[in-house]
Amino acid sequence: MSSSPAVPYLSLRDLYMKLGILSAVVPATDEAMMNRARRSYVDDEFDSPHKLAWNLSYHASSFPGDPADACSRALIYRMMNIPSGDGPMPPWVTATGEVGKAIEMDLVDAWFKDGRMLAIPEDPADPSIHQLGFVDSEHWLTGSTDLPILPKGWRSPHIVECKAKDDEVLVEMLQGIVSVKDGQSVVTMRQPDKSHVIQLKTTIGLAHEYDWGKVDVCASCWRILHADVFYKLRGDRINPAISPQRAAEDNLQFCPWCDAEQTVDVSFELRPPTTGEIYYASRSWPMGHPRHGKRTKTFFYEHDHDFMARGREVLAEARDNFIAGTLPRRASHMQWGQGACQFCRYKPQCRLDEGLEPRKRKATLKKIDLLRDSSVVGHAKSVRPAYSYEETRKAVLDQWKNDGEETA
Repeated sequence: MSSSPAVPYLSLRDLYMKLGILSAVVPATDEAMMNRARRSYVDDEFDSPHKLAWNLSYHASSFPGDPADACSRALIYRMMNIPSGDGPMPPWVTATGEVGKAIEMDLVDAWFKDGRMLAIPEDPADPSIHQLGFVDSEHWLTGSTDLPILPKGWRSPHIVECKAKDDEVLVEMLQGIVSVKDGQSVVTMRQPDKSHVIQLKTTIGLAHEYDWGKVDVCASCWRILHADVFYKLRGDRINPAISPQRAAEDNLQFCPWCDAEQTVDVSFELRPPTTGEIYYASRSWPMGHPRHGKRTKTFFYEHDHDFMARGREVLAEARDNFIAGTLPRRASHMQWGQGACQFCRYKPQCRLDEGLEPRKRKATLKKIDLLRDSSVVGHAKSVRPAYSYEETRKAVLDQWKNDGEETA
């Protein structure tokens, strides 16, 4: 009589994992992602990918060009490098952002290698390469552009901001949102995020004031051969998308892209850019679905002088308050549960500075007038024990050469 094969021992844990009830990866991943978020929150969640530390300037992405949302107090809190009052950024937010950034960098790489981009892609392996940046020293404002392109036949740059969205959002942008009103179907086309519009319009405004210099293009395909902007970024006018070997071999007698002989010198001064687009791509199908077609949508905007002027007035107010060490009064039209205040990362501390205790409607505390007395400073020290109000503020003033003025 043959003996039955031995039944291998199976622990309860392994059984649950075989059944898909337990996982060793999921809890470990959740813990690792949350720990990373906490470290970023405590160390400095605003570590910058640009040349300046993020808190040393005001940014195009938060430009106060819309009077309804303009808040000089929030701008000052931001410049003091204050941690969010809501705690660490949820891991899904940062992970989603990384996916979007990867799509953006892939698009930038494609435009660059195709000879259409008036900038150089960021390179994680080379920290010296940054996005093309703009500075308004008077208002402590900085901005950068992902994708300044030169379309065929154009004589001015076209500013592009690339953003990634869920596939469902792209469908709503392309096909609209269907609702029923008075018994009839109504289709409403989804519009771009307000923050993305602000960022693009501000970048166009700053780029309009930038000296783009001259550019040489192929007379046949209009791709960029030389540009002054490349010299500013890397010390050489030749387009870095062209291989050094090819450039040395034919001295650009032939276009590296279309091989047309360069018998006519097409060289001109770039006009200031006045237009731009927000380019939305699906995170699931960045360049389109194999069966359902395109999953991209663009929104066109032009240079808005009034928008820039309004925003700069608010920046000037915030700058002057920062230099004086005073906390600007909260705008009278602001509502805690609406608009910019509703989801403001500094709302808990701002309410305390207004004399409002948590969940109280009437002020019971003394209102704060000086920045050094603001509750945001105490909050920052509770999160980062080494945080220094004096050092943080001095770094900003030194950056903009205001540290010699009399300050509070």
